[in-house]
Amino acid sequence: MLRLHYANHMEALVEPLLSHIEAHQEANPFTPITLIVPNASVAHFVRFQVAQKLGVSAHLDFHYLR
Repeated sequence: MLRLHYANHMEALVEPLLSHIEAHQEANPFTPITLIVPNASVAHFVRFQVAQKLGVSAHLDFHYLR
């Protein structure tokens, strides 16, 4: 399912993403989560924020806009 979240600041997008990641990892711990981000810098920011809040950043599959 496609979920779209938008905000003026990237920090505001982290909390909805974390709740989705936690719910998905509890239901399907071995299935990767696909995230579409505009560039590698945003992917790095997201990966760092997820690791900082959840303790680990695994099974995140990033795709970039072209």
